[in-house]
Amino acid sequence: MSNNETTLAGYNGLCRYNKSGGYNVPFGRYKRPYFPLDEIRTFAQRAKYASFHQGDFSFAFEKLNKGDVIYCDPPYSPINKTASFTAYSGTNFDVDDHKRLVDLAERAKHSGVTTIISNHCLPDTLSLYIKADKIVKFDVARTISCNGKIRKSCKELMAVYTP
Repeated sequence: MSNNETTLAGYNGLCRYNKSGGYNVPFGRYKRPYFPLDEIRTFAQRAKYASFHQGDFSFAFEKLNKGDVIYCDPPYSPINKTASFTAYSGTNFDVDDHKRLVDLAERAKHSGVTTIISNHCLPDTLSLYIKADKIVKFDVARTISCNGKIRKSCKELMAVYTP
């Protein structure tokens, strides 16, 4: 790779946008960045059988059929006041949006569609997904932080709504 290509990698692999929709991540400083060409080619082959749509998440629920499974990875509920990353696209994803997502998951369940939603495992999110058929809790490592010495794991969950 040329020196110009090394600047294509965002700091710590982060992808974030400001409120105007502009890419908002400093360039990483990598001596030998990894460019996932094989993974991109594999994705391109598999994507031939998928459809992609941009818009409100409710649109995806309108396209579902009995027997489908939908995985939802919304902006996570903030762990604390300084760790709120809920506006990746320049628009906020608030508690009402989370509640709307849960409502759609519950409706989809009654239409024969399985929905899986991931989020932080917090008292607020646990109460939000109270009607889920199953909640799986697990630890994940955090790799994005300006100070690598203070990175630690945190609890996440997957709420599963099955017909």
